Amino acid sequence: MLALQIFYTVYFFMMGALFASFYNVVGIRVYEHCSLLRSSQCPKCNHKLRWCDIIPIFGYLINGGKCHFCKEPIHIKHFLIEIFGGTLLALSFWFLGFSVEFLYAFLIFSMLLVIAVAYYEYHKIMNQAIYIFLPIALIITIYLELTTHSGILYKSFIGAGVLALLTYLLRFINPNNKKYFVYSIAVGFAVNFEGLLLLLPIIGLGM
Repeated sequence: MLALQIFYTVYFFMMGALFASFYNVVGIRVYEHCSLLRSSQCPKCNHKLRWCDIIPIFGYLINGGKCHFCKEPIHIKHFLIEIFGGTLLALSFWFLGFSVEFLYAFLIFSMLLVIAVAYYEYHKIMNQAIYIFLPIALIITIYLELTTHSGILYKSFIGAGVLALLTYLLRFINPNNKKYFVYSIAVGFAVNFEGLLLLLPIIGLGM
């Protein structure tokens, strides 16, 4: 039984890294108005990457953190995002198993990672990610409260308050954060307090 759990944990680590790599591409290409189906290429020399170059984590390692063609360094953020995504999804499965809560964690991870990448690159909130993931996360939050009575709804209100306060304080650093106040309340509610603590590194990436 333990061997099977380890197998699935490793599997979800690889899937988490794969999804993180994809969300990284989504967060960048949407604002560049580029097709998500376009082949990946080096941002320095624009050479089309080989299939082995785009394997999450390993593609970065086998090339020594550099482009295979022009030998220019690849920003380490891509590698770290893949490591973080793999670790987060693996830990989510290890503690939650195949459950509604695991699906909930995956949706929140997906939404915040896309938002953080887009905000880090362009200092803009990607509305599309919120419109897609947030309603589903809110439905799951209400479902879990009605079926488990675990107090997740109460924690969601705390999460909304904490993230709203964080956004309010950040307005002194970046005045543009004022318009994200409503978004922060909605996202904080969906993530809830415990999820907010777990995913603060993602939020911090975009600040």
